[in-house]
Amino acid sequence: MADWTNFYSFERSIKAICKAFDPKKIVEWGPGFSTLLFVKYCNAEISCYEHFEYYYKQQKAWFENRYKEQCDGRVVKHHLASVGKEQAPITYVNAPLNDFDLGTVDVCFIDGLFRSECILIAKHLLKEDGIALMHDVFVNHYDKDDGNFPYSFLKMEGDRIGAFSKSEETINKFKEAFSSIEVADEWVTRGALTI
Repeated sequence: MADWTNFYSFERSIKAICKAFDPKKIVEWGPGFSTLLFVKYCNAEISCYEHFEYYYKQQKAWFENRYKEQCDGRVVKHHLASVGKEQAPITYVNAPLNDFDLGTVDVCFIDGLFRSECILIAKHLLKEDGIALMHDVFVNHYDKDDGNFPYSFLKMEGDRIGAFSKSEETINKFKEAFSSIEVADEWVTRGALTI
């Protein structure tokens, strides 16, 4: 049984994204509780990409059964995006390119492996005013890169999040929304999300 103790470390960022931008298309590498928060805070089509079959099946089951009521008709698509260990970085990272045209995604959320590669793909998927979030941006054992985005906002304490955009206005709007949000909402509890 695993308790996801750092669950709330990205809630404030997701809430800020949804409040400031009202995204309609979201791509997630490494779905899970972040997916549930996107469902909670915005009305978007969420496409989730996972490269471990166990987690893919778990997340898919959660949203088809356990959290179906919370989804309330929102589209949450789960994709298993790997064939073998050597192919995982290629298929997992590039999988959204099969489902989205370039420059059409509002938000990319990265909370899985191959982060440097994911952020590069995110840069191509995002609209000019889109935003990419990377969770655990300061954790040393993850490979990470800023995708050569011209604008970024990094928050270390508690949130451990990196926000990246092609637009300075987008980053400023995110920072403003981020600083105005208190996360006291208990719609999702750790107890309910213990596996």
